[in-house]
Amino acid sequence: HVVSANGKLTRREYLVTKKNKQTQWFVERIAHLASKDKQPYWRFLDVGGGRGDLAVAIALNFPNAHITVVDCNESSIAAGKVYATKCNVDDRIDFVYQNFSDYYAEYVNDDTDDRIDVVVALHACGDLSDMALSFAQQNECAFVICPCCYPKRYLAPFTPFWHGLCKNADEVDSLSRMVELDNESKDNESRRAMIVINSMRRQAFGEGCVKLEEFSNAISKRNIVLVKDSVS
Repeated sequence: HVVSANGKLTRREYLVTKKNKQTQWFVERIAHLASKDKQPYWRFLDVGGGRGDLAVAIALNFPNAHITVVDCNESSIAAGKVYATKCNVDDRIDFVYQNFSDYYAEYVNDDTDDRIDVVVALHACGDLSDMALSFAQQNECAFVICPCCYPKRYLAPFTPFWHGLCKNADEVDSLSRMVELDNESKDNESRRAMIVINSMRRQAFGEGCVKLEEFSNAISKRNIVLVKDSVS
């Protein structure tokens, strides 16, 4: 793949060789989501997607879609607004600079009719993915969620569901750290740990409701995706 002179991907190189391929996988997967009434989903919540890569891709591919992006990184939100405007989809994307736990609490207490149909998260770090799953479960949303940065904890005192299925905190820590092994000789161990953790995440939902899918590890080694096709 293309790398810059200093051995690291520039933003443009990263988009071309990695991110755009990831968002394209999401777009293709979203196109196959089936709602309970066989109608297409239109209202999306993008958790942690501040720079707008996924939200813009969704807006460009689904002309009737409206996306709300929630991110606590102010500079990412600002960049996302610029990107959406450049792509002429800013009228269908709302960028919300807010901690997701606060957004979640406000949404639950909101009486608006503009309810979320689908939750998406592309590499939402650590327990942010778990809170996105919790939001989707509580609000009966379909979802396509790809976790990353497995050991990260940003949302304490929130406790991810899967932690309760482990023997103790040491097992949680060991599994999380195993995912982040970057040595190529450890790739199989990393993948197995990802499957174990995400299999436990599935158990928060009904039997067979959530699928584990994956895209090519050539575009990211954090490539396990949790998918729920329809609302209950």
